[in-house]
Amino acid sequence: QGAADCHDSLGLVHYTLGDFRLATRHYEQSLAIRAALRDHAAESECYKSLGTAYIRMEDTERAVAAFQRCLDIQRQLESDSGEVDALISLGLAHFKGGNSAASVQHLEEALALFDRLGGGDPV
Repeated sequence: QGAADCHDSLGLVHYTLGDFRLATRHYEQSLAIRAALRDHAAESECYKSLGTAYIRMEDTERAVAAFQRCLDIQRQLESDSGEVDALISLGLAHFKGGNSAASVQHLEEALALFDRLGGGDPV
């Protein structure tokens, strides 16, 4: 797990410096370790980091795939807040990729789940 944490940190540093390709390499290495350890929550976070880096690289297809995998894991973990967050990321990735219909679908699903959880803003 320590090596995965190091890769996550290196990925974050390279992401912050604008070297998104190197960031994704470190996130992928962390992901491989997390998957082998069956640390699903951390694996989901790796997919989220990858998706964010792919967005910055303008590779929306890979971003959508990463955010979808993040969403799948959050649903397996039955993490409502994680699911909302993943749906928002997935919706924004679809929007960035030009798929407005999918974007709206995921964002509306996130809002509905958020409201069911009692997180709606007071009017």
